[in-house]
Amino acid sequence: MIQGYNQKTEVLIQLYNCQFYIMMIQFIDMKYVLLCTCTMLILFSGCMITRQIEEIPEEVQPPATELRGVWFSYFDWDALPKEESSFKEAVQTLVDTVKNNGLNAIFLHVHSHSDSYYLKSTYFPMSKYASGAIGIQTSYDPLEIIIQIAHAKGIQIHAWINPYRIGSVSLFDELPDDSIVPLWWKSDTHHRNVLFHKNQYYLNPSSQQVQAYLVATITELCQNYDIDGVQFDDYFYPLINDNDPALSFDKTDYEQSGSTKSLTQWRRDAVSTFIQQVHTAVHNEKPDCLFGISPVGNISNLRSTQQYLTDIDTWLSDASHIDYIMPQIYWGFEPRLGNGEVAPWAFENCLEQWKALTNESPVALYAGLALYHAGTNVKDGNSTSEWISYSNIIARQIAICQSDTQVQGFSLFDYRDMFKDSAAQEMENIRTLLCTEQ
Repeated sequence: MIQGYNQKTEVLIQLYNCQFYIMMIQFIDMKYVLLCTCTMLILFSGCMITRQIEEIPEEVQPPATELRGVWFSYFDWDALPKEESSFKEAVQTLVDTVKNNGLNAIFLHVHSHSDSYYLKSTYFPMSKYASGAIGIQTSYDPLEIIIQIAHAKGIQIHAWINPYRIGSVSLFDELPDDSIVPLWWKSDTHHRNVLFHKNQYYLNPSSQQVQAYLVATITELCQNYDIDGVQFDDYFYPLINDNDPALSFDKTDYEQSGSTKSLTQWRRDAVSTFIQQVHTAVHNEKPDCLFGISPVGNISNLRSTQQYLTDIDTWLSDASHIDYIMPQIYWGFEPRLGNGEVAPWAFENCLEQWKALTNESPVALYAGLALYHAGTNVKDGNSTSEWISYSNIIARQIAICQSDTQVQGFSLFDYRDMFKDSAAQEMENIRTLLCTEQ
């Protein structure tokens, strides 16, 4: 065996073989470079190389604390059985699946539509995705069961929350009359805590009462459950048009506030204040618990003045807002512009932008990866979608993250996509990479 050629190297080469990509290993002694290069040319002379050869450091190992997560959404909850013994069996399968695929964390929806997925909530009704009907409690505590089974297998549970989303008209109409959202909506004094925008209901991000209510909800969650983290995703402000009164969302509240800030800064500050309050509350209750955010991956979109309204630069400037950032870098290596050039938001380009943004930050960087794209016809500017052409995109993205000490982990979206036929080969490649390291 060539000196420096180890099991990790073999796995990485296997991932690139037959996908037209070859990873070259950097050796200190130049004679081994020549030897390895010649060997590769002989072994893979039948393959067409369409992309510049990658160099992966020979002895790269993921950090001992590498986070390897998967999101478990309300769609996944909805598929779980509701009877207790069957629920426990399904959760055991869930946890075993996560562990057997080399992962160590689940980002579990616990508030998706101003509801809750656990019994010990005094603020929101139980979700219909957890119990079968909104406001109807189960005879068991589903979150407690998941935490117990997961922790017994060494799997972390991070509570995934959509803080502002209520949902569609039909979801709103299903809410119990005595729950907080309908009570606010019908109130003369607190009506503005709930906003209706493009046929969707939202909690008002600029309302201090809403902020306090959500902080209290998260505080209660941390007090009652042995969770390992709390995460928000990209659901902040919806797309707004301030030139149209019907689509200006909370502009009326801004005008009534008397603020001297710009409307954009006022909104961003409202979100940042809330984020900082949540960070404080989480750490006051659980000092070792992580609080992070998984925003959209395109930084220029994230800085929009008409959507999201997230002050990412402030969040990353100190340790008082979030512990980690997990951008959803949901593109392959070769999405293309109309002129055929690789897009600025291609995976490696986007990752480099986030690395630059977090380089001097105390906030850890993780990567959100689009397992749901695997094997599907994603419109990416190529004549044949990259996600159809290659079945190792996610595995290569994980390998790149692991080769970079600035990236401390990743998460896959979503759990149910692990079982799709279109992702079968991708999942095999992921297992080959992650389980070989264990």
